[in-house]
Amino acid sequence: MAKTSFEDILFVEVEPGIVCITLNRPEVRNAVGLRMAADVIEAARLINASPDVRAVILTGAGDQAFCAGANLKERKNLAPDQAWELVRRLKAMTTALEEIEVPVIAAINGFALAGGTHYAIACDVRVASEDAVFGLTEVKIGIIPGGPAVKLSRLMGKGKINEMILTGRRYSAGEAKEIGLVEHVVPRAALMDSALAIAREIAANAPLAVKTAKRLIRMSYDTNLTVANEYQEVAREVLEHTEDCREGLSAFAERRAPRFKGR
Repeated sequence: MAKTSFEDILFVEVEPGIVCITLNRPEVRNAVGLRMAADVIEAARLINASPDVRAVILTGAGDQAFCAGANLKERKNLAPDQAWELVRRLKAMTTALEEIEVPVIAAINGFALAGGTHYAIACDVRVASEDAVFGLTEVKIGIIPGGPAVKLSRLMGKGKINEMILTGRRYSAGEAKEIGLVEHVVPRAALMDSALAIAREIAANAPLAVKTAKRLIRMSYDTNLTVANEYQEVAREVLEHTEDCREGLSAFAERRAPRFKGR
């Protein structure tokens, strides 16, 4: 993948096939402004344009936060039309993360509040450090969350969603795991290694099958069961005729690691 420079994120290939996006404004707890949102949207576009990327890790720079949500200081100083553009850009950033074609693992270090929780939910797997803190705190400043209720319904029950949004309370990493918001809680020192281990497991699999499976999982929530089942049958038949499928079957028979090419 071509090397690209950004202002408010770090965008690096940590090892072949695995890319890390780091929200890189630790001085404001990685709060998202217009420029950072634009950077993430562009990074997502580059990932989808690259056949070599097989997994992505999303994390935050510094010791305090994954992401503290929108940059409210920036928003306060914007003209009304600019403020509304920031709202649109924040929503577009969430959509861009959701529409990355390969799996995205959130490595959540420290605070993940408001938009920070949204971006974690937009990922496919969430690993949190023991000191991570979550919360949909928007009602405390007179607004509402920008759309996570539907996404949360995939992860946890209605009562917990109501409590989280309507109280605006904060949840520890342990509480977040208990209610299904995150899959793993690990010591801070082990966070990136844990996320990378999951990314490696994913990257070792047949990339076309992984992308198709991710799309099917999303469809199972976004459409009705009949349509999802029809897509599954068509997709399975297509995958049966790929070079990767033939390689996977040969590798299994020969008791060796497969060499997938994404074809």
